[in-house]
Amino acid sequence: MVFHRLIVLFLMVIFTGTQGTSTLAQADSLRFGGVGKEVVFDKKTGLSWQKGDSYLESKQGLSWYEAVEYVNRKNREKFGGHNDWRLPTLGELKDIWDSSRPLRSKDGEPIGLSSLFSGGGSYYLWTADERILDHA
Repeated sequence: MVFHRLIVLFLMVIFTGTQGTSTLAQADSLRFGGVGKEVVFDKKTGLSWQKGDSYLESKQGLSWYEAVEYVNRKNREKFGGHNDWRLPTLGELKDIWDSSRPLRSKDGEPIGLSSLFSGGGSYYLWTADERILDHA
């Protein structure tokens, strides 16, 4: 099985349906696992995700182009021991996003990701699809 590594850059809001929080937490504990302190592994899809977002490192938002360069830098650094990181597709991001999850952004907004991810960052998410706007 080919494993893909994804960097979650909290820069574009995605809307999906919700489930009960306790049921969702139980499902998350079965679906996601930590791989060291930097990576979350999704057992359902075989994808690896960066645990924290770029905002936690830089304390500023990124344009889509800056997000692409951020991913390129992570690949050069062999972040988490790998050099094949990429931005997620919209479908991949929708698959892990749920607004009922308790994880919060720096502004207290729901991030929509499992508690195995790091909170305190931005609540916007970039995908691999290029946007016309300079910022999300």
